Parts: sequence; C-alpha cells; structure tokens
Amino acid sequence: MPRPATNLLRIMTKYGSQETVTEIQRETLYRLVQSDVQGEVFLPGDLWSSDFGGVVQRTPRVVVRPQNEQDIFHCFSVAKDVGITVSFRGAGHSCHGQTLSDGGILIENVDDSADFKLLDDGQVEVSSKTRWHNLEKGLNEQRRSIPVTTDYLHLSVGGTLSVGGYGIHSVTRGAQVDHVTKLRLLLPDGTSRWCSVNEHRDLFRFSLAGLGQLGFIDKVVTETVPHRRFTRLYKYSYRKIVEFLDSLTWMQGWSGAWPSHFCALVGYGQTLSEFGFEHSNQKEAEGHLNADISNDLLNPSFKGVFQDYRFTLHRSLTGYINSDKDVYRVWADYAFEYSNFRRFLLFVAALRFKGVFGSFLDRIYILAFRRPETPTAVSLLVFGTRPAPRQFWLADVQKPQRRFPLKFAAHVRLPSSLASGSTTRFPAATSER
Repeated sequence: MPRPATNLLRIMTKYGSQETVTEIQRETLYRLVQSDVQGEVFLPGDLWSSDFGGVVQRTPRVVVRPQNEQDIFHCFSVAKDVGITVSFRGAGHSCHGQTLSDGGILIENVDDSADFKLLDDGQVEVSSKTRWHNLEKGLNEQRRSIPVTTDYLHLSVGGTLSVGGYGIHSVTRGAQVDHVTKLRLLLPDGTSRWCSVNEHRDLFRFSLAGLGQLGFIDKVVTETVPHRRFTRLYKYSYRKIVEFLDSLTWMQGWSGAWPSHFCALVGYGQTLSEFGFEHSNQKEAEGHLNADISNDLLNPSFKGVFQDYRFTLHRSLTGYINSDKDVYRVWADYAFEYSNFRRFLLFVAALRFKGVFGSFLDRIYILAFRRPETPTAVSLLVFGTRPAPRQFWLADVQKPQRRFPLKFAAHVRLPSSLASGSTTRFPAATSER
C-alpha cells in the first residue's frame, strides 16, 4: 500500500487546475486523518479561517477535535508524511493569526467541561482544553482558586499557558506559567513526556510560553491558593496622566502588604486605576475598607466590597468580547520598567493630543507585574533595560473605529499578542507565521 504522500501526489497529477488540486488535497487529507481519529474531523469553514483579531485570514485543510492523545499522534504522523504543519487552537483569541493554520491540520483543543483533579498537596491537575472559567468555578466549590487568571475567563488553559498568562493578580503573583509545576507534553515523534524543573527540564522550560512549537500540552499540574471570595476594591480617577504616573511611584520600593490586584485605564477621556485586596469573609473586608493603601494615592473615587470579583470582571468583558464580530482587533504588547513606562506613556499621550493616531487609539490598558520568588525559567524581554524588570501591553484595533488598549506589568516577557494556541513545525513543513 503506498504511503499517504505518494497517493496524494498521484491524485494531484491526474487533475489539471490548481483549484481542483486544492480541493482534492482537502478531501484526501480529510480521509487520511479521519481513518484513525476517534474525535471529530471537519473540512474547514469560515469559523476556523479567522481569529479574535480578524486581521489575518488563513484556512486549514482539515480541522480535528481530538478525543484522546492517539488522535493527536495520528495527526502528527499524517502531517509528517504529507509534509504539512499541525497548529493548535484553544478559544481562538490570538490577534495576528497565531491560532490559524495555512493549509495544514488545525487541532481545536477547547471544551466546556471542567476536566480537573484537585491533588492532596493543594495543586490541581487539569486538561489543557478546560476553560479557566470552569476550572476556577470548580475550584471555588472546593475552597481553592487559581493564583492568576486572565480578565476574560473563557480562554483555554493550554492557550494562555502557551503565551504566559497575565491578569489583574499579576501585581503580586506574576504569570500563570510561574505557578505550573509539571506538564504532560505530546511530542511529534509519537511519544509523551511528563516535564518539570527536575524532569526533562528543557522541554518544560520551552513549552511554557513557547507558542506550542515543541508539541501539544495535554495536561498541567499547577498551584492553587485558598479561595478568598470577597474583594475590597478601591477606584481612583485622575485629571492628568502625570498625576496617575506619580501615584505609582510608591510601588517601586514598597515593603508593606501588596494589593491582591491592580489595573489601570487611560482612554475615553478618563484616567482610572483600581486596587483590590482579597478577604475570606465579608465582615473582614468591610472592617478594612477605610484603611489607606499608600500616602501617594489620592482619596478613592469609589470603594466597596465585591463578592466573586473575578467573575464580575469576566461578565463585564463578555459583551465587549462577543460584540462587533466584523472588526479588526490588533493587540501589541510592551514591557517596561517604571521610568521607561513613564516616558512611553507621556510620549504616546503627546502624539495622541496632536492627532497622530486619529480615532484609532482610544484607550490604554495597564497591568503591573511582579514575579514570585521562584518563577519558571521563562526569559524576559523588556524595553530599554537589561536585565529586564517591567512590562506593558497595547491592544485592540477595530474596524472602522480602531482601538488600542495597553498593559503595564513588572518582570514580564510577552509575545506579540495575548492569546491561545500556536504551531508545531515538522521538518517538511513551511512556517505558518
């Protein structure tokens, strides 16, 4: 029986036009993949040709929703024989095509079930296809919580761990990858490895925030923290950007208790920031409501106690995330230590005042980032400093109205967009980026 690649080439030779060849490739590859896959196999549609950003259009030849690891290995084997790529897609929230496939096999790895197991030592073993929303909800029922969650929770575990994973709690807990202690990696050669700092160390290091280029992250073991259901929240409003920047100076040498979360927004004619402190019960949270955070901060424009604030934040973003399907969303990320962050923000604000951006730049979203004492060995790239301390992000271009939010964080390396998924390359494959 001829190898799949030989059979494919014979069929291609028989037909004349390029369009026909492409169609035959899809049908033949579909049959090759479907022959030994227990999960679902699809011929591609518009759903898989674009991502959250909407800027890049790429169409896979075949889409697979795997049921087990053998489905993944079969896709690797077919791709290697035929000479094409395998790409991974979680929730599809990349902004420049990272979760797309250009003529290869696209593995869609996301599910609405909460596939996890809480271990005796307080860590959790979870499937990479699980959404953070479902994992956090399930853990909360067992009085545990994920240390760092993204603001929008319907992203997949494997997706955000492939790029780092950041959110409002990064001010004290770093990135999501900093809390992963172990992962199970499916490799293109058909083998699997449990990887950690003590076992297959290099695979562990380069799989986390590695854009899926080494293989498929099947499961991870990550730390959890006690679930503190109530958040003491303070919101601040500033007349000028300089006032906001001055209000952050205390964070450079602070030795007191850090807030549980921080974020800020410059846009829509406003400059705002918020700090949060987590508490186990409402009485404790309300009892500390009048406490000062720092003398550098003005009186808050709002203070109050929220229950399950992570889910409140998620719900506030859901409408925006799901609206305006026919738009471009460009998200570019920048990392700075404080002094260069200050210079950058004032520079962008001056350009914006002069009308350089037109109506395109309407907001800047900011996060602060502090890595834990024992972070993962993910390298950092920060503008204007060596070695690196701090970080930023710029995001969201819409069509025809374009937007750019931006995030600041400490001690961070971030790829060009915060999103799930990526590509594993084979020797015969061409680059997908």
